[in-house]
Amino acid sequence: MFDSLISFFLPQQAFPSERKERNALLLIKFCIISILFALGYIIDTYFTLFLVARFMMIFSVIVFGALLVSFKYRAISLRLSVHVFVFFCWLIIFVLSTFSGGIDSFVLSWITLIPVIALILISERAAWAWGGIGFLTVVFFLQFNLNAFLSEELIVRNTPILNA
Repeated sequence: MFDSLISFFLPQQAFPSERKERNALLLIKFCIISILFALGYIIDTYFTLFLVARFMMIFSVIVFGALLVSFKYRAISLRLSVHVFVFFCWLIIFVLSTFSGGIDSFVLSWITLIPVIALILISERAAWAWGGIGFLTVVFFLQFNLNAFLSEELIVRNTPILNA
């Protein structure tokens, strides 16, 4: 079933190189896995009461689904697709970290995966760039306490279920 889903989203036109075809397959797999993860996380938010996460995961399902469809029909290139994917992964981590304690967030450690994803999907140079962005993100949370600007009802603190 997973293979047929991957085949469905793979554009019909041939890729100019084996590397680009491999990256296309990886992008499709990453998007599908991210959608499945987001759907599971949506269910999790009913236990953790992390409302912002619920909306971000719904948003990510829509974005990653639209990215798959856009890529399939060649509305956007492979290069742009992978950059959009990596950017939205970073954005999701940034927003969820913001609403779950900033530098103390249980989500922030996921930022370390962004350069790895960039290395796999894009290039070593992109991985270094996203590593720098990840570092600056951590520095940002160290320097600024955003909780003063956010509604207290939207901020989720660590709870026993989140620390398990």
